[in-house]
Amino acid sequence: MSVGWAVSEGRDRLVLAAGFAGAASALCAGWLVGGGNPVAPLGLALLAPVVFVAARVQAVHWLVIWLLVSGTLGWVTGLRAPGDLPEVTPERMVLLLIGVSVAFRTGRWRIGGAGLCLLLFSLDYFLMAAFESTDFRASTLTFLHHYASAFIVFGLAASGLRSDAARRLLARAAALVGGLLGAVALIQPHAGWDLGAEPGEWSNRVAGTLITPPNLGAVLAILLVLGLYEATTGQPHWRAVAAASTGLMAAAILLTFTRAAWLSVVVGVGTLALLTIHRHPILFLVLLAATIVSIAVAPPLIDALTDDPRLRDDRNALGRYETSLLSLQQFSQRPVFGWGPETVRYFSGPGGYHGWVSHNSFLTLLVATGLVGGTLYLLPVGLAAWRGGRSIWGCAGAGGLHSFALAGAATYVVNALAIDMKYFALPHTLFWLCLGVLVAPPARDAQ
Repeated sequence: MSVGWAVSEGRDRLVLAAGFAGAASALCAGWLVGGGNPVAPLGLALLAPVVFVAARVQAVHWLVIWLLVSGTLGWVTGLRAPGDLPEVTPERMVLLLIGVSVAFRTGRWRIGGAGLCLLLFSLDYFLMAAFESTDFRASTLTFLHHYASAFIVFGLAASGLRSDAARRLLARAAALVGGLLGAVALIQPHAGWDLGAEPGEWSNRVAGTLITPPNLGAVLAILLVLGLYEATTGQPHWRAVAAASTGLMAAAILLTFTRAAWLSVVVGVGTLALLTIHRHPILFLVLLAATIVSIAVAPPLIDALTDDPRLRDDRNALGRYETSLLSLQQFSQRPVFGWGPETVRYFSGPGGYHGWVSHNSFLTLLVATGLVGGTLYLLPVGLAAWRGGRSIWGCAGAGGLHSFALAGAATYVVNALAIDMKYFALPHTLFWLCLGVLVAPPARDAQ
């Protein structure tokens, strides 16, 4: 490690610590003075590093702050904006400040082929919303909630994670934030904290700060896979911390009683085992053994923990399959440009699925934007997977986080095939964070 890197790393830690200290102080003041809504003081706290040390706040610091705010404050009601403008939520405040910060750093964003596809997708989305959608405002809010945040985080990761130190800091944040979310989810039912969980069928399942169990399960599944990077390759004390966080996340995922989340963890860990077999055969054997043990132990453990009839009824899974067939039928009627965003929200007509929503994120996208929008969306995904695979199998200096990021992306795909993620923005944004890690330039710390 060079002296210059050590100095830079120490400075970055001071900047990040100052940002977190300011945010924490303002949050406390917000609860005391602002009637429990921390959005405005949070914005002021995060504005401080932009104004005073904007040139030193690195992209990875913003990613860490975004991850912490989105995870822990996802339940907070945003401030009402005038007119038809969307609510000002903590996450949107952070994303806005990221834009302000980037404005101080001209030339740091590299669009590239992936970014160009996302710009064209956004243009196609709004054109379809303007000419085909029955509710342009709802379409715009869906874009801001689901796509804009994901694309901003992708651009920040793809442009800013240029060193092994930055990638490792991101992995540590994933482990810590995931462990925190898991711990809160496990404690919340016993502590009686009101974190905005939806009532009804979620009552026997943990949701923590993310309102619904499927959302929590999908988020923790991705963070668990990313957190395994520190648990398996970090320094001894970080390995212990990440291993404890992984255990908390696994327990919380189990208690969400969400089958898609369970399956996604198995797929993510299995994918990681295959990606690391040529460099870390011992890790492959450990992950393979953990996967086999989980498959063997989980069913009787679930039976002992809950008697929820939903988990023993195949009608829900069958309904998801058959509604996917209905989505394919809708897509076939307008395959090129689609029906327009938010035009087809519920299934109607005979068949027993009247009033159901789609449970397949990718088919929802194809129905809304057709082959044109779907291709523009999926091309960057394929490009990121190709670059990540090439780095994993070909370039020793690419950084070990690539394997974990690609496995994290695979984890999301499983959830997205079973749940329409337009209702849960954070898992989708984490998916694009993983893709941003895969397309980021090679590490240059050794220079």
